[in-house]
Amino acid sequence: KDLTQAFMWYKRAADLNEVTALAACGMAYVNGHGVERSNIRGYTMIGAAATLGSEHACAILGQANAQGYHGFDQNPREATRWYREMEECACRHSDKKSREDAAAWLREHP
Repeated sequence: KDLTQAFMWYKRAADLNEVTALAACGMAYVNGHGVERSNIRGYTMIGAAATLGSEHACAILGQANAQGYHGFDQNPREATRWYREMEECACRHSDKKSREDAAAWLREHP
C-alpha cells in the first residue's frame, strides 16, 4: 500500500513534467513497484525524463542499450549516445555508480 501511495504522488508530479518524478515513475513501471509492471509505459516516461534533462534517465537508457535489458537490443552506439548525454543534463540526480559506469563505458567506446 505504501508503494502505491508513493507512486500516486510521483505520478502527479510526472504528469506536470517534473523530471525526477518522470524518471522515478518510469522505473516504478519497469519494476512493478506500486503499479502494474509495464516496460512500455516505463521506458516512455524514462525517455521523456531523459529528453527533459534527467541524468538518471539517460543512465538508465544507456544501460538498457549497453546490456540489452527490458526488451532493448544491445546497441553500443545508442548506449554511447545516452551516456554522453548524461554530461549535458541539467538535472544531475544519478548516483556515483551510474556516473562511474557511464565513464567506464565511454572510455571503452570512444
